[in-house]
Amino acid sequence: MGSYTCTVGTLAVLLFLLGVACMSFGLIGNTVINRVVRSKMTTQVELTSPTAKGYKLWADNVYDDKDAGAIRYFKGYVFNITNPVEVLEQGSKPILAQFGPYYYAWTVTRHNTSWSYDDDEDHTQKLRFITRDQFQFMPELSTCATPDGTCTPTSHIDESVTTINFAMSGVLAQLPHKLGDEAGEAADLLEDTLGAMDMLFAQRSVNDLAFGYYDELLASLADLGIQGVNPEVPGLSGHYNMTDLAAIPAQFSEVYTGTPDISKVARYTQWKNFEEIRCCEFPPCEAPDGTDCFAWETEEENTVQGTDCTLFGPMLDLHDGSKLSCWTEETNRSTPIINYDDEHYTFKDIKLRRFRVDKDAMQNASVVPSNAGYYMFGPSGILNSSKCLLDVPVFLSKPHFLDVDGSFNGTMPLDPGTDVKTRVVGLNPTLEDHDSFLDVDHWTGAAMHAEQRLQANVYIQPITNSTFGSDIEEPIFEKVAPVLIPLGWFVKGGQITDKTADEYNSQIPLIEKVLKYGRPCAFIAGGLLYAIAGVLVLHLWHRNHHKKKEAEDQRSLLEERGEANEHGTDYEPLRGEA
Repeated sequence: MGSYTCTVGTLAVLLFLLGVACMSFGLIGNTVINRVVRSKMTTQVELTSPTAKGYKLWADNVYDDKDAGAIRYFKGYVFNITNPVEVLEQGSKPILAQFGPYYYAWTVTRHNTSWSYDDDEDHTQKLRFITRDQFQFMPELSTCATPDGTCTPTSHIDESVTTINFAMSGVLAQLPHKLGDEAGEAADLLEDTLGAMDMLFAQRSVNDLAFGYYDELLASLADLGIQGVNPEVPGLSGHYNMTDLAAIPAQFSEVYTGTPDISKVARYTQWKNFEEIRCCEFPPCEAPDGTDCFAWETEEENTVQGTDCTLFGPMLDLHDGSKLSCWTEETNRSTPIINYDDEHYTFKDIKLRRFRVDKDAMQNASVVPSNAGYYMFGPSGILNSSKCLLDVPVFLSKPHFLDVDGSFNGTMPLDPGTDVKTRVVGLNPTLEDHDSFLDVDHWTGAAMHAEQRLQANVYIQPITNSTFGSDIEEPIFEKVAPVLIPLGWFVKGGQITDKTADEYNSQIPLIEKVLKYGRPCAFIAGGLLYAIAGVLVLHLWHRNHHKKKEAEDQRSLLEERGEANEHGTDYEPLRGEA
């Protein structure tokens, strides 16, 4: 009997202890698991050494490498102005025809890397490096200006469009700085020599517009007595189509590695030799009189900050309205991005939270006063880039003028009724095709699917004494109606590879299930174990109580039998007596 009681009692105690363990897991298990997972994720994304897994994934994105963690690509679209004569001579609205996409494989590698530590008490680690970008045209993924849309390996060079001669726009913008009162004579000379048509329009290939080109026309201006004009015209992408890496000047960037604060991982402290953004007001910027200046109004606006939009630190607390910060080199500023309406997107079976550019960052300064520091005095949706482009009237927007609202005369709004979008023909903006997005994973803090979509536009208007700032004989482009003309737009995209997605999906879903169902299951299991232990204890209590009652009854009968013997009374033998 004792053995049975001992066994059942021991089992009840064990079940009770297991119940305590389950209840404890329900109470603190998620916290413990989160700490373990955070530690694991930290090792996955930190950039602490050349052997760190996070560094390997971040440092090299080679397009055709089967072991790459992610790939990047570049897509260019250009606009062909189909009625240049009417625009110049009659003031007609430009009619635009879009060509593209022209697809490029984009390989990003980091070189000349070195690690260092700050002298602060946290001993913060930083990584210094040079970024190299290389692009390779992919005709099989492109759509060209042929009847069936097919491309050849040289279509990006062979195909050209009629576009605004923004290189000449730059020359006209610089003449008053270079020549002072003689600028008007130089402008007249340009018109007499080149003609208004060649000053305003140019035939350029897709590759020229995307990655820049050497302008023979600008190079020849020295023969006209206009000196110091750089014939190297930059492309819309902000990159060079590099073949000789050694020929590119060393431009060092620096980021935090995530040690000791993983939430700072990949945040810039320096970008391409700049801690604060400075622009060239007029060349040569190397002159001793100091012709460079800060890009924006305040120190905060000029400071390089944010990540390159690939990493934000693991275990992010993401929710509807969450904000992150990206450094955007095309705009020379930090760009806030936000999750609107709890938007999600599933990519390669991974549920990600979708971020878009903060709408306030695109608003006119009259709507968001702080945007005055970025010279955003035109319509909402237009970013002023002229300060860092030698005052060339180049402005950035979302493609097809998506979310652009208002009128424009180059710097300030016009009267109502002259909306930017109504001055050109051929645009059809849609959120799906023309808005930038960034799909971020909560666990790793990595952007696993993203596309930046940005359009470059040039403002043209008649050149008169008042607009040029120097006397000219006759207005140039006299018939042209003031208009902001799109040159083209590009997509800078990136996504994780199938290999990375498979590794993720083999681990993270299990963790998510444990965190989602582990707590309630632990409470349920703990409750059941408590109940079973209680039943066993109650069973032992009832059994012992029954045995005790039987013993007391038997003792009472024995006592009664003894009394009967003393008086000679017959009795019924007890069970078991002979």
